[in-house]
Amino acid sequence: MLISISLNNKHGLIMLSSEVARINDYLIRSPKEEVVCRWQARLIDKWFGRRFREYCQQGGAYFNAVVTFPLAVLMDAIILYAKVVFEGARATLSLNAQSRQEHWEAMKAARAVARKCVRGLLAFPAGLLFADIVTRHFVPPRDMTGIIEAGGKYHREKGEEIQPTTVRQLGQLIRGAIADGRKVTISGAHFSQSKDTLPSPEIAEANQSVCINMRKLNRMTVHPEKKTVTVQAGATWSDVQREANKYGLAVKVMQASNVFSVGGSLGVNCHGWDHRTGTLGETVRRLTIYNGIGQLQVLDRNNPKDRELMGLVIGGHGLFGVIVEAELELSDNETLVSWGKAIAPKDYVEHFEKEILPYENHQMHLYRLSLDPNNLLREGIMQTYSRKTEHSSVHGIKTASLVDEEDNGSIVDRIMVHVARRFPFVRKMYWGRESLAIQEEVKSTKNEIMRPVINAAFNNSRADAEWLQEYFVPGKELAPFLEKLGDTLMRNEVSLLNCSVRFVKKDALSKLPYAPGEDHYAVVLFFNQSLADADIAKTKAWVQEIIDYLLEHDGKFYLPYQHFATPEQFEGSYPQAEKVIELKKKYDPSGLFDNGLYHDYLKPLEGRKKSPMAPSSLFQSLKQYFI
Repeated sequence: MLISISLNNKHGLIMLSSEVARINDYLIRSPKEEVVCRWQARLIDKWFGRRFREYCQQGGAYFNAVVTFPLAVLMDAIILYAKVVFEGARATLSLNAQSRQEHWEAMKAARAVARKCVRGLLAFPAGLLFADIVTRHFVPPRDMTGIIEAGGKYHREKGEEIQPTTVRQLGQLIRGAIADGRKVTISGAHFSQSKDTLPSPEIAEANQSVCINMRKLNRMTVHPEKKTVTVQAGATWSDVQREANKYGLAVKVMQASNVFSVGGSLGVNCHGWDHRTGTLGETVRRLTIYNGIGQLQVLDRNNPKDRELMGLVIGGHGLFGVIVEAELELSDNETLVSWGKAIAPKDYVEHFEKEILPYENHQMHLYRLSLDPNNLLREGIMQTYSRKTEHSSVHGIKTASLVDEEDNGSIVDRIMVHVARRFPFVRKMYWGRESLAIQEEVKSTKNEIMRPVINAAFNNSRADAEWLQEYFVPGKELAPFLEKLGDTLMRNEVSLLNCSVRFVKKDALSKLPYAPGEDHYAVVLFFNQSLADADIAKTKAWVQEIIDYLLEHDGKFYLPYQHFATPEQFEGSYPQAEKVIELKKKYDPSGLFDNGLYHDYLKPLEGRKKSPMAPSSLFQSLKQYFI
């Protein structure tokens, strides 16, 4: 019976240690979405006080980590190794080839989990330092049936996703939604931290949303003679890289990592390390979409009649059509040399615009900033990927081996990320080592460079998550903004795991641009976030503080993250929003495409009429003119 319980967990994790780990995860910070033991917590708070209850939780977590957990993993390991012997014997004695293969696979699966248990048993003393440093690796995934999640475990709504496997099925879903008066929400790889992949609350509650996940629409064709790829929206950038590499080609623009879907990246009009091209939208030649009346429509960048709708779909967060496929420009997969140079933030923009930007041989670039908890963002190393003649750079080469990262990252990476989350001095040591490593010359191909590891940061813990924030400022504002941002992060003791600056060329295509009018610099934050109510409120406060600063200094915040900005802050960052709403009525007259981002930020602006001669408007205009 116990063997059956341990091995029939559909997620591949053993039962006893996973249950202990799940309880520990609750005790660590008691995140807001957890409902287990809520009544006990209220009762203890009433009788003894909240502080007493928190001490009890912490004590219970440490007891679990160093007493209950090792006993659980020991028992699981014994059971699993017994299963290994049992399945191995059945495989050896089986006369049927298919049955023999099934038993071998069961044996391998049991052995893999058993080895994990042994590692957990050997590592459990580390739980004396932090109660979840070992147990969090055993937390099972939650059953999310009937729930769609986003926002780094923060946003969620009711819904069931449908995954069409053909374009025809997709069309049937969309036309069916129109006929039934339902709304369509679109998702892909589910890495968005905004609500743009979730249905609006009232639509979800009424079960009136058709939630379409595009992941199975992932076919593609590379056109080597044109250096383009025609790719369906559900493909990931890793898929595209593998196919393009066969022809000596590489992706031109994408996010830093390759785990995101092409359709999702187009929906937020992402940017990357290629400072020469600009946003992803600049690489799009043609788009095929299902539009607001359920028709398949092809948009051509060279057709002036198509540019308006293309600029709404790209960076439109799924509100103007379902992207079916796109033809994207590719680049040569060439050998580049990475090199770094220490530059103070106050000198960075001038140095970049004089020494890097004008020269074609510098192909990719970013500015890495200090992670020292006592010196956040106060120093930096610029990292450039360049063609260098002394290394006889070759165009159009095939990278010998493009091996995808493991789903959960390597064991070493998982341990290092978690240690960095918890120990400020580790982040300081990491920055010291990394700042030296960046300055060494390293030769790699584009396809090798554009796939940095990231999966180790994702886990099943409900106690915390890794969040992103991203801000855009003109060059003249970058240095003072970094000083303000660094002060704010240190004051709020943010566990910053990465921060980089990237140059973004002005965007003349998207109708909700984050780099309008002039070139901007993107500041990208990646940090660990506790999911306890009080800690989320603290983060929301500093995010709003930063956005207020940005609005006073010609800056903007990026939309694909948690909805912490107020409606007023959204309108200040994206003054084009009212025009976008009018265009939505034109291209999506029935309001077919709907999501949480529209509900929170665009819908409140519907129907608003501003009189240009209204006293307040006149005052603001005069104020801006004279000041």
